[in-house]
Order: sequence, then C-alpha cells, then structure tokens
Amino acid sequence: MSEDNHNDVQITCGELSVHVKWKVDKSMTGNPARLFLGSCLASHFSNLSNEGAVADFYYGLDDCGFRRMATWKYLVYENKLNYRPLPKPHPPSFSSPVRCVYDRCLVDGKKSFSKFSPRYHSSIILHLQAFRFTLGQEVFIHCKLIAWDPDNLNEAKKACDYNKATGEWELLDDPFQSSLCQCCDSACQGRGKRDTDSGDCPPTQLSVNPQGSEAVFYAEFLTCNIRRLVTTNEIIFETEITSPTFSKATPIYYPVACTYEREDDWAPPLYDPLLFHTHGQGDLAFRMALMKDDFSGVATTTTFSLGSMIPIAASVAQQNHQPLILLLDECLASTTPELAPDSRVYPLITNKGCLVDSKNTNSRFLPRNQLSEIRLSLQAFKFATGEDVYLHCRLVAWEPRDLDSGNKACQYDRTSSRWVLVDDPSQSSLCSCCDTNCQGRKKRGITADSTAVNSVIGPLVII
Repeated sequence: MSEDNHNDVQITCGELSVHVKWKVDKSMTGNPARLFLGSCLASHFSNLSNEGAVADFYYGLDDCGFRRMATWKYLVYENKLNYRPLPKPHPPSFSSPVRCVYDRCLVDGKKSFSKFSPRYHSSIILHLQAFRFTLGQEVFIHCKLIAWDPDNLNEAKKACDYNKATGEWELLDDPFQSSLCQCCDSACQGRGKRDTDSGDCPPTQLSVNPQGSEAVFYAEFLTCNIRRLVTTNEIIFETEITSPTFSKATPIYYPVACTYEREDDWAPPLYDPLLFHTHGQGDLAFRMALMKDDFSGVATTTTFSLGSMIPIAASVAQQNHQPLILLLDECLASTTPELAPDSRVYPLITNKGCLVDSKNTNSRFLPRNQLSEIRLSLQAFKFATGEDVYLHCRLVAWEPRDLDSGNKACQYDRTSSRWVLVDDPSQSSLCSCCDTNCQGRKKRGITADSTAVNSVIGPLVII
C-alpha cells in the first residue's frame, strides 16, 4: 500500500484498489456530479462549512478507466481527477493526475489464472491469461530477463506466483523458500551479487539548493537499462528515472525516451564475415557468418532469445588447390572481441572438433552440402544474457580422406549416449577421445599455419 499527496488530493493505493480524497474549493461544490475519477463519480461527497467540500473515491484498479503500464521494475496504474462544469466535448476546467506504482512480482496471478509452469532446464515458462487492456489494439509485452546463480535466490532475484488456494505467494523454484516472496505486496529489496551489474546509473551531477534539488544524468545508449526499440519508421531508446523503494511511499517514476527516424537501409550492427587469404598450395579464402534460419543469406538480426537456434556457416574457397574439407577446430563465446587471460568464456567446440555444447543442449552440426562448407546450429545459451557476445572460432582446412582424432567434426548423440563423427559415423571411434584429450598428427606438406585461421563474429545478444 502506498500514499501520495498532491496539493489538495490525497491518494492511498491499496493492493487492488485506490482511495482518493479530493478537497475541492467552493467553486466546485455546487454540482458534485461534475467531479470524476476517470469515468467514475465520487463515492461520497461531504460539504465543509466555509472550506469547500471533500469528495472521496473508492474504486478498484480495474474500474474508472485506469491505464496500466508495466516496466521491468514497476507496475503503474494511471488515471485523472477531472472537474467538468460543462459536458463533453468541453475540456475539464481542472485536472490532476492519479498514479499508483507497485514493485513487480507476477501480480497478474492474484486476479487471473496467469501462472509460471515448472521449469525445463534453463528456461522459464509463463502462461498469461489474456487481459482486459487496450482491447482490439496491438499490445507489446516488455520483459527484463536476468541470469542469476540458482543457489543465491533472494528477494530481488526470484520467480513468485500467487496461490489462490492458500492465499499466499509461492517461490516457483523452491516452495520451502516462499518467505522470499512475502515482499510481493510491498517492496522487494535484494542483496547485490559480486560481478553482477544491475544496470542502474546514479546521477552524474547532483546539486541541492533552497529551491529544490537537481539531478543530471549523462549516459550512453544501451547502458543504464536503456532499451532499443525498432519500429517500421523509428528507432527509440527508452528507460525510466526512478527512486529507490526503501519505504512504502510511492516511488518516483518518470519515463524517458529519445526517438530517431529510421533510415531505409538501417540494419542491426553485424560484423562483416571474415575473408582471409593465405598462401599454401594456392590461395584459401575463409569465411564465417551468422546466417538466416534457412541459410539463404547473412542474418539480418543479431538478437536471439534464450533457447532459440543460432545458425552459423563457415566455408573455405579453394583456388588452384587440392580439395579440402573445412572443420571447426575450436569455438567459444566471450564478452570481448579479443580474447585475454581474464576473459569470460563459454566453450562450444573444444578438443579439436568436439561440439561439447551438444551434450546438454540441442546444438548440432547440420549435414554438409559440400566439403568446403560446415553449418552449425547453436542453441542460444545461458551466458552473459543481455550483453554483447562474440564467437571465436578456429577454422581448419584438411585432407578429407585423412581425418583423425585431431581433425574431425564430432557431436554427441544423446539417444545412443555416444560421440558420432558427422562426416562418417562408421569412423566414430575418432571421437572417443572427446571426453578426454584428443591428439592428431600433422599431414606432410600441409602445415597448420597455411590451412587454419581464427575468426570472430559478433556482437550478438541473447535475451
């Protein structure tokens, strides 16, 4: 519950309702039927001797035309108090905003059948009951996804829904820790986790004077929880200015947006596919890129939902060179375009061609169309969620008739619980080292330097 005072208007926000006490002056007391909260008349009206009158409005947040807005941090209900001495379409002679702001849990579950479903691996499944909000209009659902240590859930990092049978909030992942959800009807605060940046930015400048305080913010786009929204005609960067919710007072909430005209040829940032030339027995040109789902061309987006598939293709063009097969010797994800000893990494392919990510996900090599190309479908992984991610791979061109444990393409078949050689399952014994240490021989006349190259693609974002 929260309370807000605005001149002669007192707003008390309850769990699902609001009480507005409006002290009106004498000029408005003659016709109480012209006082409105949205589309609703006053619930109670009482005259004061020579001080005007008081109009009380007691209504649910689903009544009177309240407009509901949801941000990643707050649920906001907005309406207006109006005095209309003349009927519509004449404008009101007095208007005052009414706003109730709540911290976010799955509050929709208290009055509907919206529910979280049991988890499947690293995913979270939410069933929302279609709601009475802007009926017949386009609706966009905005969510903030957070990857967190499952052993360190707290009041600010949790998934709670409302159990109508018990009348209590429950923790999805461990009902025995449902005490973490008790704050869902008030204000939830959690402890910070080392190396985890909440994204909130304090003022760059702050000044206090007798007339009031001034806070100045300078921030680059895509920092400070600034989100990019792309429409047909515009590119919009939006965020909110908010205050901490340490008390039950209504927090400050002020939306901020910068809107730019979208150029006709605008596309998300994407590194150009690598084109690399070296000299061995003729020139070799290596290429690697993010692709469209059907591999018909280079991808037009670099944003992927957690659990979706990321198509990647690599190839080698061979001019005046003996036919070679292209292999991915190693691939890993990192948050930096250049690898350093302290870089955060997520291994995808290791041990000289073993797709280790296929042991626990749906990541797969796809059947080849030609030896000089290799296609990989990676399942978007739980790593640096919401951050820029770069894929670092080592591409190797090799003699196709001389595959060995150090030059191969292997993936894990969970049905048979064994490693399989993609290009010839009958030789899958070459993959038996994938769980230990793979060593291969160099081929005479073809050095590693002349037939291999390191490639980086990105940045891509997993949300």
